[in-house]
Amino acid sequence: MRIAGIMLLRNEADFVEVNLRYHRSIGIDQFLVVDNGSTDGTAEILVELARSDPSIHVEIDPGPYQQDVVRTRLARAAGAMGADWVVNIDGDEFWWTPGGDLRAVLARTDASVLRCEVVNLVQRRDVRARSPQALLTITRRVPGTRGTLEDARRLVEAGEIAYVEMNHPVNCLARPGPGIIVHGGAHHIDGVDGPVIDTPEIVCLHAGLRAREVLEKKAEHGRRVDELGLPPDISWHVRRWARLAEAGELEAEWAANSWRDEGPGVLDLPSGPRPLVVDTRLADAVRPFITTPPRRSWRSRATRWFAGRSSGGS
Repeated sequence: MRIAGIMLLRNEADFVEVNLRYHRSIGIDQFLVVDNGSTDGTAEILVELARSDPSIHVEIDPGPYQQDVVRTRLARAAGAMGADWVVNIDGDEFWWTPGGDLRAVLARTDASVLRCEVVNLVQRRDVRARSPQALLTITRRVPGTRGTLEDARRLVEAGEIAYVEMNHPVNCLARPGPGIIVHGGAHHIDGVDGPVIDTPEIVCLHAGLRAREVLEKKAEHGRRVDELGLPPDISWHVRRWARLAEAGELEAEWAANSWRDEGPGVLDLPSGPRPLVVDTRLADAVRPFITTPPRRSWRSRATRWFAGRSSGGS
């Protein structure tokens, strides 16, 4: 059995190498990666990794953000290359199984599409800048999501719940075929014959807001999505952060989506503090792939990349 990871990335220099190494460890054989116009050195890191690992296939595409189009193309390409399963991976997503063996779980299922829970993990309040080590303090989550999937956007935009408290759509893994269609966010997959099954054996751990700095990056991405003129429900959360950035309200948003205090900690919403629970699954899983200090700093590699571009290098 061959498992392919497909990735559409932009500005994930802090996590990209850890992400690839971790997913290799749980059973993914090859990676098809598109860099969508990164400006922080992500593309340079990917190209460097691909030079030493032929199972990493990298494409640089600085064009418009077309998540469903690119993911569908990559899934079909993975199938044509012999993959039995495709796993959609964002730079801040880490697929997790209790035994650390994704291959074993996939080997015993009859499903053609597996629907898996997404868990939003919460970062410590004082983590302002991105770094690989930020994964080691993203160790809290809400005791349970609030509201339904259908009213998540309304509740978040009304300030009744934090983004990390919302009921999140599932993420999907699938057996690829020539007609596979991966919809935005990989929350739904079409064009695959066979049963669609919900599984508790695989979880997608989401480290989306892993540092205060990331809110600025997400807001910038929201502005890019707005420029495409898409329906308002598409990527509504990053478009909301773009509006909050323009209004100077990102600091309050960070307080509502990061944890403070000792012990389990709390979120700070305008309506008052919300208690959290400890969840170290992600930190424990990726710790072996994070060196302290880093073997080679991702920031120094990004600096070399920018220097080469400014001096006419490639």
